[in-house]
Amino acid sequence: MNTKRLLFNASLIVVMACQFMQIAEGKDLTVSVVSTKLEALSKQLSSGEVASVEIVWMDPTAVMSIPLSPESLDVSYDLKLKIEKLPIRSKLTRELIQAIKNTAIVHYDKKWEEDVRWRVKFFAQNDDHTIVTLYFSGGSYKGVSLGVVDGNVVYFKNGLYRWLTSNFLSSFNHISR
Repeated sequence: MNTKRLLFNASLIVVMACQFMQIAEGKDLTVSVVSTKLEALSKQLSSGEVASVEIVWMDPTAVMSIPLSPESLDVSYDLKLKIEKLPIRSKLTRELIQAIKNTAIVHYDKKWEEDVRWRVKFFAQNDDHTIVTLYFSGGSYKGVSLGVVDGNVVYFKNGLYRWLTSNFLSSFNHISR
């Protein structure tokens, strides 16, 4: 009887270890996918393949009865700014490229219950298709902001959220009041 119990316990440990490894691999995969997308975006910005950027914003102080999902923000927002021609050599573009390079991606392992208040969508030069879409929550804590990159929920650490708020938040607040 003890042999059966030992075999069962050993089997259970192996199954749990395999499941834990799959979860860990899934986390690594999400971080890897998002990091790869951001690296590609940085290269596309540097080479002039990005034609325009669209920024959508919802006032973070606006009270919602339910969290604002990325899909909801796409249709319900306070302000929208589209930069039609993104110059390669502009200070804004250089700072954006540096912000992307300085952004660390950390896996978000909880159920999505936050709301997003920013969307940044990058469009390609030649055929105007969307290169990547980034969503950010309305705030950050110690340089970390929750967000979504093409459906992958992650934490952005430093860089991108700081670039976004330092360049646009003051103007958006001023315009919306």
